Amino acid sequence: MDFLTLLHSAPLLLTLVKAALPHALATTMAFGLWFASVPPCRDVAFEAGSFLVCEVDPKLYSIELFWKDQGGKPFQSLHNLDNAQRAVGRTMLFAINAGMYHPDLRPVGLYVERG
Repeated sequence: MDFLTLLHSAPLLLTLVKAALPHALATTMAFGLWFASVPPCRDVAFEAGSFLVCEVDPKLYSIELFWKDQGGKPFQSLHNLDNAQRAVGRTMLFAINAGMYHPDLRPVGLYVERG
């Protein structure tokens, strides 16, 4: 993994560690068992780029799409989504923008949430 990729992946890795660490400590899991529960990530080179790829088992982790909050307003940012999830006692381990949006923040194309 080159330095730039490591630098770009540091926030993700820190978020994964911060989210999993309290659970690991609270349940007194051995470090090896805790580390095995974190989604595996690896550096992948493709053409001229280097990418951090994380694969998760949907049987072990919840993979969800979010567009609007409980009031029907688009989240508009991952920060707003994270705050909304924390407000209901949930912790996001990883989040990305999963699509393209019209100027009024409607998804372009098919959008299926909890479907």
